[in-house]
Amino acid sequence: MHLDALFIIFFQNAFGCLVYTFILGCKASLAERKLLVELMKDYDVNVRPVSDVHTHLDIHMDLSLMQIVDLDEVNQILVSKVKIFLSWFDAHLTWNRDEHDGIEVIYITASRIWLPDIILHNDVNDGRVENGGHIYLGSVRYDGLVHWDTSAVLKSSCSLDVTFFPWDGQSCPLKYGSIIRDMSTLDLHNISVTGDVSGFMINGEWDLIGFPVQRHVDVGLDNLEYPVLVFEVVMQRKALYYVTNLVLPCVFITTTILLVFLLPPESGEKVSLAVTILLATTIFLTMVAELMPAQSTVVPLISIYFLCTMGLLSASCVVTVMILMLHHRGTLHKPVPHWVRSIVLTYMANVVSMRDLVLLNQKRHKEQEKRFSTCEV
Repeated sequence: MHLDALFIIFFQNAFGCLVYTFILGCKASLAERKLLVELMKDYDVNVRPVSDVHTHLDIHMDLSLMQIVDLDEVNQILVSKVKIFLSWFDAHLTWNRDEHDGIEVIYITASRIWLPDIILHNDVNDGRVENGGHIYLGSVRYDGLVHWDTSAVLKSSCSLDVTFFPWDGQSCPLKYGSIIRDMSTLDLHNISVTGDVSGFMINGEWDLIGFPVQRHVDVGLDNLEYPVLVFEVVMQRKALYYVTNLVLPCVFITTTILLVFLLPPESGEKVSLAVTILLATTIFLTMVAELMPAQSTVVPLISIYFLCTMGLLSASCVVTVMILMLHHRGTLHKPVPHWVRSIVLTYMANVVSMRDLVLLNQKRHKEQEKRFSTCEV
Protein backbone atom coordinates (compact mmCIF):
# COMPACT_ATOMS: atom_id res chain seq x y z
CA MET A 1 0.00 0.00 0.00
CA HIS A 2 2.82 2.34 0.84
CA LEU A 3 4.61 1.55 -2.46
CA ASP A 4 1.46 2.17 -4.47
CA ALA A 5 1.08 5.62 -2.94
CA LEU A 6 4.69 6.49 -3.73
CA PHE A 7 4.26 5.33 -7.31
CA ILE A 8 1.12 7.44 -7.75
CA ILE A 9 2.85 10.53 -6.33
CA PHE A 10 5.88 10.00 -8.61
CA PHE A 11 3.68 9.54 -11.67
CA GLN A 12 1.68 12.70 -10.90
CA ASN A 13 4.85 14.78 -10.48
CA ALA A 14 6.43 13.45 -13.67
CA PHE A 15 3.27 14.02 -15.66
CA GLY A 16 2.96 17.52 -14.22
CA CYS A 17 6.54 18.35 -15.23
CA LEU A 18 5.92 17.14 -18.76
CA VAL A 19 2.74 19.17 -19.06
CA TYR A 20 4.44 22.25 -17.65
CA THR A 21 7.40 21.87 -20.03
CA PHE A 22 5.05 21.40 -22.97
CA ILE A 23 3.08 24.52 -22.02
CA LEU A 24 6.28 26.57 -21.69
CA GLY A 25 7.54 25.27 -25.03
CA CYS A 26 4.29 26.13 -26.75
CA LYS A 27 4.30 29.53 -25.12
CA ALA A 28 7.88 30.19 -26.23
CA SER A 29 7.12 28.93 -29.73
CA LEU A 30 4.06 31.16 -29.97
CA ALA A 31 6.05 34.14 -28.69
CA GLU A 32 8.82 33.54 -31.24
CA ARG A 33 6.29 33.10 -34.02
CA LYS A 34 4.55 36.30 -33.02
CA LEU A 35 7.88 38.15 -32.96
CA LEU A 36 8.84 36.79 -36.37
CA VAL A 37 5.52 37.90 -37.85
CA GLU A 38 6.00 41.41 -36.46
CA LEU A 39 9.57 41.63 -37.78
CA MET A 40 8.72 40.38 -41.25
CA LYS A 41 5.75 42.71 -41.57
CA ASP A 42 6.61 45.36 -44.17
CA TYR A 43 10.20 44.03 -44.29
CA ASP A 44 11.85 44.30 -47.73
CA VAL A 45 14.99 42.26 -48.44
CA ASN A 46 15.99 44.75 -51.16
CA VAL A 47 16.14 47.76 -48.81
CA ARG A 48 19.43 48.50 -47.09
CA PRO A 49 18.75 48.09 -43.33
CA VAL A 50 19.85 51.48 -41.99
CA SER A 51 17.93 54.07 -40.01
CA ASP A 52 19.58 56.91 -41.95
CA VAL A 53 19.90 56.45 -45.72
CA HIS A 54 22.81 58.90 -45.79
CA THR A 55 25.04 56.66 -43.65
CA HIS A 56 27.01 53.60 -44.70
CA LEU A 57 26.46 50.11 -43.34
CA ASP A 58 29.44 48.38 -41.72
CA ILE A 59 29.94 44.73 -42.70
CA HIS A 60 32.41 42.62 -40.72
CA MET A 61 33.80 39.55 -42.46
CA ASP A 62 36.00 36.60 -41.59
CA LEU A 63 37.05 33.57 -43.60
CA SER A 64 37.95 30.10 -42.36
CA LEU A 65 40.08 28.02 -44.71
CA MET A 66 39.02 24.40 -44.37
CA GLN A 67 40.83 22.67 -47.23
CA ILE A 68 43.00 23.24 -50.29
CA VAL A 69 41.21 20.90 -52.67
CA ASP A 70 43.43 21.43 -55.71
CA LEU A 71 45.78 23.89 -57.37
CA ASP A 72 45.57 23.49 -61.13
CA GLU A 73 48.94 24.73 -62.39
CA VAL A 74 48.01 24.38 -66.06
CA ASN A 75 44.84 26.51 -65.84
CA GLN A 76 46.07 28.51 -62.80
CA ILE A 77 42.96 27.86 -60.71
CA LEU A 78 42.83 27.34 -56.94
CA VAL A 79 40.02 25.14 -55.63
CA SER A 80 39.46 25.65 -51.90
CA LYS A 81 36.79 24.93 -49.31
CA VAL A 82 36.02 27.79 -46.92
CA LYS A 83 33.54 28.95 -44.30
CA ILE A 84 32.37 32.55 -44.56
CA PHE A 85 31.32 34.61 -41.54
CA LEU A 86 29.45 37.90 -42.00
CA SER A 87 27.92 40.19 -39.41
CA TRP A 88 26.16 43.58 -39.50
CA PHE A 89 23.45 45.56 -37.73
CA ASP A 90 19.99 45.49 -39.27
CA ALA A 91 18.02 48.50 -38.05
CA HIS A 92 14.77 46.89 -39.22
CA LEU A 93 15.20 43.75 -37.08
CA THR A 94 15.13 45.06 -33.51
CA TRP A 95 12.70 44.45 -30.65
CA ASN A 96 12.18 44.93 -26.94
CA ARG A 97 12.97 41.76 -25.03
CA ASP A 98 10.54 42.56 -22.23
CA GLU A 99 7.65 42.70 -24.68
CA HIS A 100 8.46 39.30 -26.19
CA ASP A 101 9.01 36.96 -23.23
CA GLY A 102 12.71 37.82 -22.96
CA ILE A 103 13.62 36.47 -26.41
CA GLU A 104 17.16 37.61 -27.27
CA VAL A 105 17.96 35.68 -30.46
CA ILE A 106 15.87 34.25 -33.26
CA TYR A 107 16.90 32.33 -36.36
CA ILE A 108 15.58 33.32 -39.76
CA THR A 109 16.11 31.74 -43.17
CA ALA A 110 18.69 33.81 -45.01
CA SER A 111 16.41 34.29 -48.01
CA ARG A 112 13.98 36.29 -45.83
CA ILE A 113 16.46 38.93 -44.65
CA TRP A 114 18.69 41.48 -46.36
CA LEU A 115 22.10 40.11 -47.32
CA PRO A 116 25.14 42.11 -48.44
CA ASP A 117 26.15 41.60 -52.07
CA ILE A 118 29.66 40.44 -51.20
CA ILE A 119 31.24 38.40 -53.99
CA LEU A 120 34.59 36.82 -54.76
CA HIS A 121 36.10 39.11 -57.39
CA ASN A 122 38.57 36.59 -58.82
CA ASP A 123 36.11 33.70 -58.94
CA VAL A 124 36.15 31.79 -62.22
CA ASN A 125 32.48 30.90 -61.71
CA ASP A 126 29.56 33.22 -60.95
CA GLY A 127 31.27 34.68 -57.87
CA ARG A 128 28.31 34.46 -55.48
CA VAL A 129 29.50 34.41 -51.90
CA GLU A 130 26.83 32.17 -50.47
CA ASN A 131 27.10 29.28 -52.92
CA GLY A 132 23.54 28.28 -52.14
CA GLY A 133 23.69 29.90 -48.72
CA HIS A 134 20.12 31.22 -48.87
CA ILE A 135 19.01 27.92 -47.37
CA TYR A 136 21.13 28.59 -44.27
CA LEU A 137 19.78 30.31 -41.18
CA GLY A 138 20.89 33.70 -39.98
CA SER A 139 20.88 34.56 -36.29
CA VAL A 140 19.31 37.91 -35.34
CA ARG A 141 19.84 39.49 -31.93
CA TYR A 142 17.35 41.82 -30.26
CA ASP A 143 19.54 44.88 -30.98
CA GLY A 144 19.66 44.08 -34.72
CA LEU A 145 23.02 42.27 -34.85
CA VAL A 146 22.85 39.70 -37.64
CA HIS A 147 25.28 36.78 -37.97
CA TRP A 148 25.24 34.82 -41.19
CA ASP A 149 27.60 31.91 -41.77
CA THR A 150 27.90 29.71 -44.82
CA SER A 151 30.34 27.38 -46.54
CA ALA A 152 31.49 27.31 -50.13
CA VAL A 153 33.82 25.53 -52.53
CA LEU A 154 35.64 28.31 -54.36
CA LYS A 155 37.36 28.25 -57.74
CA SER A 156 39.54 31.33 -57.90
CA SER A 157 42.11 32.47 -60.43
CA CYS A 158 45.71 32.52 -59.21
CA SER A 159 48.78 33.79 -61.04
CA LEU A 160 51.53 31.23 -60.47
CA ASP A 161 55.30 31.64 -60.47
CA VAL A 162 56.78 28.22 -61.26
CA THR A 163 60.39 29.35 -61.67
CA PHE A 164 61.66 27.15 -58.84
CA PHE A 165 59.33 24.17 -59.42
CA PRO A 166 59.12 21.79 -57.56
CA TRP A 167 60.60 23.85 -54.69
CA ASP A 168 58.25 26.76 -55.34
CA GLY A 169 55.88 28.65 -53.08
CA GLN A 170 52.63 30.24 -54.21
CA SER A 171 50.38 33.00 -52.90
CA CYS A 172 46.79 32.90 -54.13
CA PRO A 173 44.44 35.79 -53.25
CA LEU A 174 40.75 35.53 -52.37
CA LYS A 175 39.45 39.03 -53.06
CA TYR A 176 36.03 39.82 -51.56
CA GLY A 177 33.97 42.94 -51.99
CA SER A 178 30.89 44.52 -53.51
CA ILE A 179 30.87 45.58 -57.14
CA ILE A 180 27.66 47.63 -56.82
CA ARG A 181 27.73 49.40 -53.46
CA ASP A 182 30.55 51.88 -52.93
CA MET A 183 31.95 53.01 -49.59
CA SER A 184 29.25 55.63 -49.10
CA THR A 185 26.63 52.89 -48.67
CA LEU A 186 28.62 49.82 -47.56
CA ASP A 187 31.95 49.48 -45.79
CA LEU A 188 33.74 46.15 -45.39
CA HIS A 189 35.99 45.34 -42.42
CA ASN A 190 38.07 42.32 -41.45
CA ILE A 191 37.51 40.85 -38.00
CA SER A 192 41.17 39.84 -37.49
CA VAL A 193 44.53 40.31 -39.20
CA THR A 194 44.56 36.68 -40.33
CA GLY A 195 41.91 34.28 -41.48
CA ASP A 196 40.96 31.26 -39.42
CA VAL A 197 42.93 28.04 -40.10
CA SER A 198 42.04 26.10 -36.94
CA GLY A 199 39.96 23.62 -38.93
CA PHE A 200 42.36 23.30 -41.88
CA MET A 201 42.74 19.82 -43.35
CA ILE A 202 46.34 18.86 -44.17
CA ASN A 203 47.03 18.69 -47.91
CA GLY A 204 49.29 16.06 -49.44
CA GLU A 205 50.92 18.42 -51.94
CA TRP A 206 50.95 21.81 -50.23
CA ASP A 207 51.96 23.15 -46.82
CA LEU A 208 49.92 26.12 -45.62
CA ILE A 209 52.36 28.86 -44.57
CA GLY A 210 49.87 31.60 -43.70
CA PHE A 211 46.44 33.07 -44.32
CA PRO A 212 46.79 36.85 -43.85
CA VAL A 213 44.08 39.36 -44.73
CA GLN A 214 44.38 42.98 -45.81
CA ARG A 215 41.81 45.67 -46.45
CA HIS A 216 42.14 47.76 -49.61
CA VAL A 217 40.11 50.45 -51.28
CA ASP A 218 39.73 50.13 -55.05
CA VAL A 219 38.70 52.99 -57.30
CA GLY A 220 36.22 51.93 -59.95
CA LEU A 221 35.64 53.25 -63.44
CA ASP A 222 33.01 55.57 -61.96
CA ASN A 223 35.71 57.12 -59.71
CA LEU A 224 33.97 55.76 -56.61
CA GLU A 225 35.77 53.95 -53.80
CA TYR A 226 34.97 50.29 -53.15
CA PRO A 227 36.31 48.50 -50.04
CA VAL A 228 37.71 45.00 -50.57
CA LEU A 229 39.23 42.33 -48.33
CA VAL A 230 42.06 40.22 -49.74
CA PHE A 231 42.74 36.88 -48.04
CA GLU A 232 46.10 35.46 -49.16
CA VAL A 233 46.52 31.68 -49.22
CA VAL A 234 50.30 31.34 -48.82
CA MET A 235 51.52 27.83 -49.67
CA GLN A 236 54.78 25.92 -50.05
CA ARG A 237 54.93 22.88 -52.31
CA LYS A 238 55.98 19.53 -50.85
CA ALA A 239 58.76 18.57 -53.26
CA LEU A 240 59.36 14.98 -52.12
CA TYR A 241 57.01 13.43 -54.70
CA TYR A 242 58.57 15.30 -57.62
CA VAL A 243 62.12 14.73 -56.41
CA THR A 244 61.67 10.97 -56.13
CA ASN A 245 59.64 10.56 -59.32
CA LEU A 246 61.08 13.23 -61.61
CA VAL A 247 64.36 14.83 -60.55
CA LEU A 248 66.38 11.90 -59.18
CA PRO A 249 65.46 9.47 -62.01
CA CYS A 250 66.55 12.05 -64.56
CA VAL A 251 69.85 12.64 -62.74
CA PHE A 252 70.55 8.91 -62.56
CA ILE A 253 69.72 8.42 -66.24
CA THR A 254 71.86 11.30 -67.44
CA THR A 255 74.89 10.13 -65.43
CA THR A 256 74.81 6.84 -67.34
CA ILE A 257 75.94 8.77 -70.42
CA LEU A 258 79.46 8.29 -69.05
CA LEU A 259 79.10 4.57 -69.77
CA VAL A 260 78.88 5.37 -73.47
CA PHE A 261 82.54 6.39 -73.51
CA LEU A 262 83.57 3.29 -71.55
CA LEU A 263 82.02 0.86 -74.02
CA PRO A 264 84.50 -0.50 -76.58
CA PRO A 265 83.71 0.47 -80.18
CA GLU A 266 83.52 -3.21 -81.13
CA SER A 267 80.42 -3.72 -78.95
CA GLY A 268 78.21 -1.86 -81.42
CA GLU A 269 76.01 -0.41 -78.64
CA LYS A 270 77.60 2.98 -78.08
CA VAL A 271 75.18 4.94 -80.28
CA SER A 272 72.16 2.89 -79.15
CA LEU A 273 72.85 3.63 -75.48
CA ALA A 274 73.36 7.35 -76.14
CA VAL A 275 70.13 7.65 -78.13
CA THR A 276 68.17 5.69 -75.50
CA ILE A 277 69.33 8.05 -72.75
CA LEU A 278 68.42 11.04 -74.92
CA LEU A 279 64.89 9.69 -75.48
CA ALA A 280 64.43 9.02 -71.75
CA THR A 281 65.39 12.62 -70.94
CA THR A 282 62.95 13.85 -73.59
CA ILE A 283 60.15 11.95 -71.82
CA PHE A 284 60.97 13.66 -68.51
CA LEU A 285 60.94 17.06 -70.21
CA THR A 286 57.50 16.25 -71.65
CA MET A 287 56.23 15.35 -68.17
CA VAL A 288 57.39 18.70 -66.81
CA ALA A 289 55.76 20.56 -69.72
CA GLU A 290 52.42 18.86 -68.98
CA LEU A 291 52.53 20.02 -65.35
CA MET A 292 53.35 23.65 -66.10
CA PRO A 293 51.02 26.42 -67.37
CA ALA A 294 51.34 27.35 -71.03
CA GLN A 295 52.92 30.77 -70.54
CA SER A 296 56.03 32.60 -71.69
CA THR A 297 56.51 34.93 -68.72
CA VAL A 298 58.61 32.50 -66.67
CA VAL A 299 60.41 29.27 -67.53
CA PRO A 300 60.95 26.71 -64.76
CA LEU A 301 64.59 26.15 -63.93
CA ILE A 302 64.02 22.41 -64.08
CA SER A 303 62.97 22.78 -67.73
CA ILE A 304 66.17 24.70 -68.44
CA TYR A 305 68.09 21.91 -66.70
CA PHE A 306 66.44 19.26 -68.88
CA LEU A 307 67.11 21.30 -72.03
CA CYS A 308 70.79 21.70 -71.13
CA THR A 309 70.98 17.99 -70.36
CA MET A 310 69.45 17.16 -73.72
CA GLY A 311 71.99 19.43 -75.41
CA LEU A 312 74.86 17.62 -73.69
CA LEU A 313 73.37 14.24 -74.56
CA SER A 314 72.99 15.27 -78.19
CA ALA A 315 76.61 16.41 -78.23
CA SER A 316 77.68 13.09 -76.71
CA CYS A 317 75.81 11.26 -79.49
CA VAL A 318 77.69 13.30 -82.09
CA VAL A 319 81.02 12.62 -80.39
CA THR A 320 80.21 8.91 -80.16
CA VAL A 321 79.49 8.78 -83.88
CA MET A 322 82.78 10.53 -84.62
CA ILE A 323 84.66 8.08 -82.39
CA LEU A 324 83.14 5.12 -84.19
CA MET A 325 83.91 6.69 -87.55
CA LEU A 326 87.55 7.22 -86.64
CA HIS A 327 87.79 3.75 -85.16
CA HIS A 328 86.51 1.98 -88.25
CA ARG A 329 88.69 4.04 -90.59
CA GLY A 330 91.79 2.35 -89.16
CA THR A 331 95.07 3.00 -90.95
CA LEU A 332 93.62 2.90 -94.44
CA HIS A 333 93.23 6.67 -94.66
CA LYS A 334 95.48 9.63 -94.11
CA PRO A 335 96.89 10.12 -90.61
CA VAL A 336 95.37 12.63 -88.24
CA PRO A 337 96.62 16.16 -89.01
CA HIS A 338 99.21 17.58 -86.63
CA TRP A 339 97.02 20.53 -85.61
CA VAL A 340 94.16 18.21 -84.67
CA ARG A 341 96.53 16.11 -82.54
CA SER A 342 97.79 19.25 -80.82
CA ILE A 343 94.28 20.49 -80.00
CA VAL A 344 92.98 17.14 -78.77
CA LEU A 345 96.05 15.71 -77.04
CA THR A 346 97.34 18.96 -75.55
CA TYR A 347 94.67 21.57 -74.91
CA MET A 348 91.58 19.39 -74.58
CA ALA A 349 93.51 16.82 -72.54
CA ASN A 350 94.41 19.54 -70.05
CA VAL A 351 90.77 20.65 -69.84
CA VAL A 352 89.51 17.15 -68.96
CA SER A 353 92.55 16.39 -66.74
CA MET A 354 93.80 13.56 -68.97
CA ARG A 355 97.19 15.01 -69.95
CA ASP A 356 99.07 12.46 -67.83
CA LEU A 357 97.26 9.59 -69.55
CA VAL A 358 98.11 11.03 -72.96
CA LEU A 359 101.79 11.31 -72.04
CA LEU A 360 101.77 7.74 -70.73
CA ASN A 361 100.25 6.43 -73.97
CA GLN A 362 102.73 8.42 -76.05
CA LYS A 363 105.59 6.93 -74.00
CA ARG A 364 104.26 3.39 -74.52
CA HIS A 365 103.83 4.07 -78.23
CA LYS A 366 107.47 5.17 -78.54
CA GLU A 367 108.65 2.08 -76.65
CA GLN A 368 106.65 -0.16 -79.00
CA GLU A 369 108.19 1.58 -82.02
CA LYS A 370 111.68 0.95 -80.61
CA ARG A 371 110.89 -2.74 -80.12
CA PHE A 372 109.61 -3.07 -83.66
CA SER A 373 112.74 -1.32 -84.95
CA THR A 374 114.96 -3.67 -82.93
CA CYS A 375 113.11 -6.73 -84.19
CA GLU A 376 113.46 -5.61 -87.80
CA VAL A 377 117.22 -5.10 -87.38
